[in-house]
Amino acid sequence: MKLTREMIENLGPSLYRFCLSLTRKKEEAEDLYQETFLTFLNYKKPLEEETAKSLLFKMAQRQWMDKKRKWARRQRIAPEVSGDQILDLLVDSAQGPEGRLEEKEGRRALNREILALDEDLRSVLLLYYLGEIKIREIGDLLGIPEGTVKSRLYQAKKKLKERLDDEGK
Repeated sequence: MKLTREMIENLGPSLYRFCLSLTRKKEEAEDLYQETFLTFLNYKKPLEEETAKSLLFKMAQRQWMDKKRKWARRQRIAPEVSGDQILDLLVDSAQGPEGRLEEKEGRRALNREILALDEDLRSVLLLYYLGEIKIREIGDLLGIPEGTVKSRLYQAKKKLKERLDDEGK
């Protein structure tokens, strides 16, 4: 399957949000997003659409992990963008004005807690819900058993529920 305009329009927004949640910085997310599509363009094997979606998210995840390893060797990076600025980027502002504020506050709380999760839990949660990737494919993507994916997904949801209940949300 070749990369088409329709595919970019369908998968692009969720891939970008996934990149943003991995990188936590708009500029890095944009770079990762572009690098992922460029890598996909060079992929030679034939693919079905469902496999292409999974592959795109896998490529983004691997490229981000490779980049993190390189950075870790060179230096410790402190976030340049505040957490609130990142959360603003993750909040969908396409709603009407009356519902936007309430929706934004709820999403900010949820996004804040998602970003606070350990990376292992956060990655599985985002791949499953944001990427809409099946558990088996997430296991293949991350190189872990399906049971571990299910366990991490359960732990992530449990921690989110506990933290949001503690906040009174």
